[in-house]
Amino acid sequence: MENLDYKYVGRIIRKAREQLNMTQEQLAEQVSLSVNHISSIENGKARSRLDACYRIALALGISPNQLTGYEHTFSEDASTLISMIRNLPPEQLKFLVRQAQLLQDYDLLPKNKDVSSNDESK
Repeated sequence: MENLDYKYVGRIIRKAREQLNMTQEQLAEQVSLSVNHISSIENGKARSRLDACYRIALALGISPNQLTGYEHTFSEDASTLISMIRNLPPEQLKFLVRQAQLLQDYDLLPKNKDVSSNDESK
């Protein structure tokens, strides 16, 4: 297996954080790490434990796999949806999950397809 490119991981974290207009201080507080450690991670100078990387990814609304580059990035629509739902109260989030499940159950939501594609030939 290839070695992980920590500078790449840091760039992904910084880019995601900046897209959310989040400071290093805010991210550090959310994930219970020091600001210095967040800065070192973003600069590729520090390695972080798996659980910390997971918390960072969740706080930024991205998949942990995106940190490593082993997963394609979300479409713009998916990223917008993630941004919209990340701060929903639990009861609203549960409601949204149930609605999405209903769409899938009744084959109204494409499975394993790019939902954002616009196929007008149907």
